[in-house]
This record gives sequence, structure tokens and C-alpha cells, in this order.
Amino acid sequence: MVKELRLSESVAYNLIAVARKAREVPELKTEIQSGAITLSNARKIAPVLNRENKAEWLAKASALSQRQLEKAVVQVRPQLATPERATYVTPSRVKLEVGLSEKDMLKLRRVQDLFCQSRKRPVTLEEVLVSLTDEYLARRDPLEKAKRQKVQKGLQRSAREMNTIKPDSQIGTQLEIEAESGIETKPEIKAKSEIKKESTEIASVCEKDSVKNPPVSVKPVALQACAARAVETDEEDRAHAESSTRSKGANGETRETYVRKPNYIRETVSAEILHQVNLRDQRRCTHTNPKGERCGQARWIEIHHKTPVSKGGMNRQENLTTLCSAHHKWLHSQG
Repeated sequence: MVKELRLSESVAYNLIAVARKAREVPELKTEIQSGAITLSNARKIAPVLNRENKAEWLAKASALSQRQLEKAVVQVRPQLATPERATYVTPSRVKLEVGLSEKDMLKLRRVQDLFCQSRKRPVTLEEVLVSLTDEYLARRDPLEKAKRQKVQKGLQRSAREMNTIKPDSQIGTQLEIEAESGIETKPEIKAKSEIKKESTEIASVCEKDSVKNPPVSVKPVALQACAARAVETDEEDRAHAESSTRSKGANGETRETYVRKPNYIRETVSAEILHQVNLRDQRRCTHTNPKGERCGQARWIEIHHKTPVSKGGMNRQENLTTLCSAHHKWLHSQG
């Protein structure tokens, strides 16, 4: 609205607020179009107007002056008496006006007291707000979490590389000693223990299934994979079943057949992939208009699958992007 219609930000916000309220209460749009209610009065009653009290507030908006309407709204919502404002006093400093209840102000003063105690000096409310903001962002901002994870993974990788790398001379000497003395190396010992473990597990599976002599040509790993896959398939059938039917076989046994749901059941995006997407898109809407201008909205951000999950889209970084809720809904409405 600011770029295309050349409106000021305040007018744009007023129009957006009235448009959203008119979607909830269509009668508001009718009254504005008929000229019974001015746009400024519609903006004043938007915070208190709803489907239940629409008759009362629409009548007040059409009959009262702006000052009388403001007083009526403040009586219902006292917090609206002090609207939030942020105005520049210098090129790098902003004056913030915000209303608080007495209870919330006492909480803020208590936090100020705790800051003074911990820092051993007087602390202003500005310092308190800045410290609380920094702490909240460090704990809750997805972009900050993604940055920390990237640094942490880099440090872990460096530590692993330093621990595993040995001088060439040391590696050669160790191999020579082990070859001459006939001592088994650690990888060989580990491989033998894994083979022994696999054999034990296969033996238990065969015993449960009453298979006494499995074919020699079948490898233990293959038998283990088949047994595990059979268990997984049965569990998946039960977990994803929409319905089941029971029938009796020729020998009188009761059989239960499961009807599976579609195979595109949505999975949660892993935290690692989500961090990668947030770092790449900077947690801002990536939608671009026909002129190539990016939306860049940082509020109401949602994750969007470029290829839908229902059409085989995967939870991979290249298939995910960040969109604001408005562009996300618009894209889905386009089919």
C-alpha cells in the first residue's frame, strides 16, 4: 500500500485494520460505503467491534463525534487511551510511548530492582528493556538458534578432526607393530564383535519363527533386514490403518486385513533442516512480486513446501521456503 498506492504508513495501517474488521463484521463495510460512518470513526471502533455488539457500536460511530467516540471506546478498553508510538528524536534514537497496567508496571520495577542488585549500580528502564529484549531473542529467535547451531556444528567438526588426525609417522609405526606382532587392530575387533552380535540376533529371530536350518547361502545381514522389515511393515499397517476387516481362513484361523492410508503422511521438519532454511532466508518472506521486489516481511512467518507433500514433496532444504502468512495463503489459493 505504501509502495504502490503511495499512502503514508499511518493511513495504510488504518485501512488494513478497518479491512480486517470488515471481513469479520461485513456490516462495517456497508456502512462505510453508504457514507453513514467515516473511515476515521471506523478505525476508532475497530478494536472493540465484534459480531455480538455490532449494532451498538455501528450506531455510536454514525451518531457521535470523534472525541465522543474516543471517550466511549476508552471506557470499554482503557489501554487504548495511550496508543503505542515510536518517534525519532535523533537519527539514531527513538522515543517510545506505551501504556501499561499498574500491575505490569510494578513487575517492570521489580525487574529493575533485580538488575540494580546484580550489577551493583542504578539501572534505567531503558537498560532493563534492552536486556530483556536481548535475552528473549537469544532464547526464542529461530534465526539466532540457527546461528548457534551452525557455530556449534563447526566447533564439533573441528574437535573431531583434531582428535582423529595423527601424524603420518605415528600411523605407519603403529601399523608395522600390529602386523609384526599379529595383534588385531581396533577395526578388526569391532567388525568381529558386530558379526557376532548379528549372528546372535538372527539366531533368536530364527528360533522365534521356528526356523531351525536357515539356508547357508543367505547372509545373516540379509536375514536380519528381512525380519526387521517384516516387523516394520506390520507396525506401519496397524498405525496407518483407516479400517480393518476380519476373515477366517481354510484352517479356521482369524485373519485381519488392514486398509492403509495414502503414503504421503506429513512428517515434521527436522530442527537441523529448519535451521538451514532460516539461515538461508534470514527468517523473512521470500515472495517476490512481478517487479522482482522481495516481500521481506519478518512477522507471521510460515514454512512452505514448493512441491506439496501430497505430490511427493520432501522435507528438504531445496523444497522449503519461508513465507508470510498472507503470501502463503495466496500461493495455496492459486492451486
